[in-house]
This record gives sequence, structure tokens and C-alpha cells, in this order.
Amino acid sequence: MVIHRLALVASLCAGCSGALQGPDGDLATSPGEAGVPLDLAAADGDGGESDLVMMDLVMGPPCGMGNCQPGEVCELGACHRDCGMALRCGVPETCCAGGDVCYLGACTTPGQACAGGGVDGGACASSACPDGQYCEQSIGRCLPLAMTMKCEYHPPVGAFAPKVKWEWQGSEVLPDYNQVMMTPMVADLDGDCMPDVVFSTFNLGGNYTSDGVLRAVRGDGSGELWTVTDPTLRVIPGAQIALADVDGDGKVEVFACHETDNRLSTPGHLMALNFDGTKRWLSTETPCLWDAPAVADVNHDGKPEVVVGFSIFDAATGKLLAKPQQEIQHGYLSTPAELDGDDKDGMEIVGGGLVYHADGSLYWDKTQAQGGIGYPAVGDLDGDGAPDVVAVVPATHTVWAWKHDGSPIWGPKDVNNGVATPEGPSGGGPPTIADFNGDGKPDVATAGGYGYLVLDGQTGAVLWQDTNTVDRSSRVTGSSVFDFEGDGPAEAVYNDEHNLRVYRGADGHVLVKQCSTSGTLWENPVIVDVDGDDHAEIVVMDNNYAFTTCDQDVGGGASHTGFKVLGDAQNRWVRTRRIWNQHTYHVTNVGDDGRVPTSEASNWTQSGLNNFRQNVQTHNLFAAPDLLPRDLHADTDQCAMGVITLVATVLDQGAAGVPAGVPVTFYFVGQNAVTPIATVKLGSQILPGASEVVSFDWTPPMGVDVHGPLTVFVVVDDDGTGQPSGLLHECDTTNNGSAPIAVGCPQIG
Repeated sequence: MVIHRLALVASLCAGCSGALQGPDGDLATSPGEAGVPLDLAAADGDGGESDLVMMDLVMGPPCGMGNCQPGEVCELGACHRDCGMALRCGVPETCCAGGDVCYLGACTTPGQACAGGGVDGGACASSACPDGQYCEQSIGRCLPLAMTMKCEYHPPVGAFAPKVKWEWQGSEVLPDYNQVMMTPMVADLDGDCMPDVVFSTFNLGGNYTSDGVLRAVRGDGSGELWTVTDPTLRVIPGAQIALADVDGDGKVEVFACHETDNRLSTPGHLMALNFDGTKRWLSTETPCLWDAPAVADVNHDGKPEVVVGFSIFDAATGKLLAKPQQEIQHGYLSTPAELDGDDKDGMEIVGGGLVYHADGSLYWDKTQAQGGIGYPAVGDLDGDGAPDVVAVVPATHTVWAWKHDGSPIWGPKDVNNGVATPEGPSGGGPPTIADFNGDGKPDVATAGGYGYLVLDGQTGAVLWQDTNTVDRSSRVTGSSVFDFEGDGPAEAVYNDEHNLRVYRGADGHVLVKQCSTSGTLWENPVIVDVDGDDHAEIVVMDNNYAFTTCDQDVGGGASHTGFKVLGDAQNRWVRTRRIWNQHTYHVTNVGDDGRVPTSEASNWTQSGLNNFRQNVQTHNLFAAPDLLPRDLHADTDQCAMGVITLVATVLDQGAAGVPAGVPVTFYFVGQNAVTPIATVKLGSQILPGASEVVSFDWTPPMGVDVHGPLTVFVVVDDDGTGQPSGLLHECDTTNNGSAPIAVGCPQIG
């Protein structure tokens, strides 16, 4: 429904005497189409027969004067099934049992709680839905999957228009600590159904090597949860953190590298905090320096562990359980994975070219061949069903691919790919694995000091490279991937020293470039539904530690501190999970509610996955609502006061629910113009097949006879300007406008 369609009705009414009139004085009709409703959204604007049809004048006794049938009740001028306090559903109307919802036009008992229940839904994530069901985001419960894919909305491919939804630049609590140079992590800490962002900050005086302050804020930007102000609980702000519910209490714990004595050369201790930021435990063992803790149930005993480097700690107590006998250099972002195919000996601890068993014994070592240890990613590159290890080695600026047993696949591949490296050719950041070109096979990406590189996962051949990025400091910055449009190929999201870029996966075309400065360490943006609105967002860190201004080609101006949340300007990005819990995130490592699986599903064997540092779309990815108005009529009970109550039923006949707050506008067709009467909002979420009655008490304007006939119509998802609200994307917008009806107060005598 758009403005020019409203103007069409006004033009047809020019010269009319109050209502749309034909030669006989009644509503104008197309020949042979008497009584057919007018669908304003379908009008083509040529003034022909299809542009204007009629709906009979709705006048006569209100239903409250005895014309409802036994078992019916009069509500707002219409007879309905008398369900008392129970939910009414379907056509013909049925009274639902307690706890049922109206779904797909029938009373339905929802299944178990599931991931994605919004704040209004009243349910938080607890588990995935069983086969044949999907998670209805608006209520956080599982519902039957049947029939839910008949109504879809597909975002336009290539229409990439992000905007800043909100940002954190500092706090009144320890305001000098506002620099963020690590990867912000996202999970629902306290079980209130809203994701939270957890991150560490530093001040310019102390820089990123020590004296870091941990913080948590709500994912919708509505407020801060906590700041760890205790100076004895400072962290290494350039290190990473991990989030997980390790004791099954529905609350998520935080794991970070505690600083020891403010000396960069001294490894710190692993530290755990409770969901509210209070201290849980501090390990007595090092190391935890430039590390990224990773949480997994390494030995499959139902009690999670935390891995730092190649050391394994009890997540409940902080006790050191195992570590290699030889001293290992730290800071290489290891990840637990079932690499040898033997569950009985636990998961392997995988580094980039160096792998240990859970008991600390060596599985295989390729560091001599590579020229050093690297950053790892795990996936099935060659399609044989077994895992492979990607290693990016910054010391030799090379990329390698190894089979699960350490036999070679390909490598070395030069991170710099032959480009000029005037300040030296070192570099290579933590790799990602994703299908960048849409061929159904995984590819590998990494960033160096002079460019962003994507390689074919099977051969190591270069797919594309962007040499416009600049990271001449750390040269080891990470990246993330996500298929924002749901069309198959993944987009890459990377932040260098100056800008955030989003690349089209197929060819590296820059979809967006925005100022986002950082001195750079190992940090990367994350893609997650951070505010629980059923759309993906990008969470990207900011600091002006090294760069205080933005480049002129992105507007110049001062750079920011903290982090910002980017979303699509028109809310078109598809659904994704509401969690990104650790630097080595790979979807299957954590449940939607933060719980750690006892036996982690192998990511590389899961349909739609086989990726690393890529978030996943949820079930019912393109399922969309389809709102339409029904049963527009007038209740004349208040006519003695000159008031006509306009009533309409808003039905969702689509495949996805709609949130509360969607606007519905009633319009009056006057003699020379169409004007909005009022905009009302849906009071609650509506599931597919369900409906809500909206109404408005209308006092016609001065000079308009309340007895009518007065022509009105109603448009759903309309903010009163004739434009969609932007709150949702429907599979069909051509049915949002009702037919016009004639209303009026009955004449007395």
C-alpha cells in the first residue's frame, strides 16, 4: 500500500458527494461485478474496470439487539463464538484449550521451549526443536514445520545497506576504560531472553597489555549489566574471552585471561566469572596470556572443560587437568575437535599444525615443516567426510591444509599472494572456513598485513584477493562470515586498521566500507542476532588507540571507541542465532542457550555447515508473515454521542508470526481526498493462522453527516502515511488494504 494508490481513490472520488457513487446513487461498481470488494493494493491506476469495485453498505441493527445465535456473543458489533476467557481460533471459530495457541488456523499445543524466544514471547532458549518442528521466534516454542514454507520473503541480493543501530562508546563507570581491541562475545547471560554483549576494555594510559576491565551490556543497547570494578580482577584486554553455561543452571559463565603483575612477558591465569560479573574462581596455573579460551566437554563426561593453548582446565573449579610435557608458546587460539575419530580418548586440542590428545600426548606436529605454529580452523576441505586442519602461520606468512592425521592436502600458500610488502612480508590472521562462491564446497579465508585472501578449500588456489586493506601493525586480525541474504554464497566481514568491509563471497566485491578504527590484534567482527529481533547484526569493536580519525573516503571525522552494532537499514538480513560465544566459534560447539554439548556434533558432517567462524541461519529462514484485514465493519452503539466504532480483524495467513506493535490505519474517503482517521497498533504477536481485532472510536469531522453513508477502509502494516512500517517483510503486500465500506449511524424514525 503506497501513497499513489491512496491518491488513485481520491481521484476516482473527485466530484463525489461524500461516498463513491454510481448512477443509481449507490457505491460505484464495475459492470457485472456488483458486491466485489475493492483491493486497493491491486489497483493498476488506469481508471479502468479493475480499479473500482464495491462492497455493500454496512448498516442496520447492531448485533447486540438479539440477532446473535445461541453460544455466540456480540463483540464490537459482530457475533463471535462465546469462548469466555479462552482463546478463539479459526473459521469456523473454535475455543482453544488452555495453553494452546492459534496456529495455521487451528488450536495447536506448542512444543518445548526453544532458541529465539523474544522478550515478549516469555520463553528463553533451552533446546533445539525435534525433527518436523521449527522454533517460532515470537513465542520461543516449537511448532509443526508442515505448511510453513508456503509464504516466504527473500531479501534482494546485493542490496546491502547497513546502518548503526546502536553503539557503546564508554560508561559512567570507569569512563577512561573505553577502548576495545578484542572480539566482543554474545550470549544471554542471565536467562532473560535478551542476548548480552561481554567485552574487555582498556584505557590509553595502560594500553592493551594489562589493566583490562570486563563489562557486559544488554544486546539491544538498553543498558549496562555490570562492570568488574575490583582492581584485583583485571584482565589482559588484548586477549579473548569465552562464554558458556558450564553448570547447567541456565546462567552463562565468563572465562578470561587474568593479568598477573602488569607485565606483558608474564603469563596470567585463567579466570571465571559468574553471569553477574562476580568472581567464580581463579586458577593457580598459567598460562593465559594472548590466548582465546575455548569451552568444550573434552572427555565427554557431561562436565565441560576450558582449553587455553594446549592446557585443559576443569570449567567448574579451574583445576588443571592436562597439558603437554614440553613448554608450548601461547596465543595461537587452539580449538577442541574430534580429530582422530576415537571418542574414547576424548577430543583433540588442535593448533595450527600442532595437535595433542586430551591426555597431553602428541598426535602430530607439522610446525617444523610450516616454519612455526599457526592459527587453526577445522572443516572437511576435500569432501571425504573426515576433518581437515587449516593452519595460517604468521611467522612464514603461509597457509597450509592438513588431513586429520597430519598428511598434507596443500600448502604452503603465500598470505601476501605476491603483492608488494614494503614493510616486510609477515602476517596471516585466524582463518575462516565457508562456502564463499556458492559451489557447495568450503573455502578458506585469512587476512594479512596487505590484503584479504580467499582460497579454494580443495586445492588452495586463489579465488580472490583484496589488496586495499591495511593492517601493518599486528597483521593477524581475524574475520567472520555469514550469508546475510540467504542466497547460498557467504559474505566475508573484516575490520582492518581503518575500516570495516563486507565482501561479496563470490568475487570480493566490496558491499560496504565504513570507518571502524583499531590498533588491531586478533579481534574480528561477529555476526549474531544481538538484539533478539530475528535479524542478523554485525557487532564490531572500535578503538582510537592508534588512529584518531577516519579516512576521508568514508566521511572523515573522529574515530570512535567501544563497539557498534550494525543492522540492515530495512531489516532485510535473514535470521541467525543469538549466540557467538568464543573466538573459535563454529556453531556446534555451543547450544543456543549457552550449554556445552556432552558429545559435540562434528560441524563438518552437519547439513548446511562445514564451516568455521561462520554463524548459521535458523530453520524457516525465509518464512514470512502475510497480514490482511478481514471483516471491516462499524459498531454503532455510541452513535448517540456522534461516535462510530470502526472494527477490523487482522489475520496472519502467512508462515511466520508478527510482533506486537505493527500499525494498522483506518482511512476516510472524503469528497476530495483520502485522509487517515487513526493508526492503531497490534497489541500482541500473532502466529500464522491467528488474528487480532483492532478498533477505533471515530468522531467524523465537522460538516460530515454521521448518518452517512461514509466510506472507510483499513490498511495493515501502514503507519498512516501510506507506507509500510518497516517492522516486517511480508510474502505478499498486495492484500494489505481492505475493500471500502460505507458506514453510518442508523436514522431514528
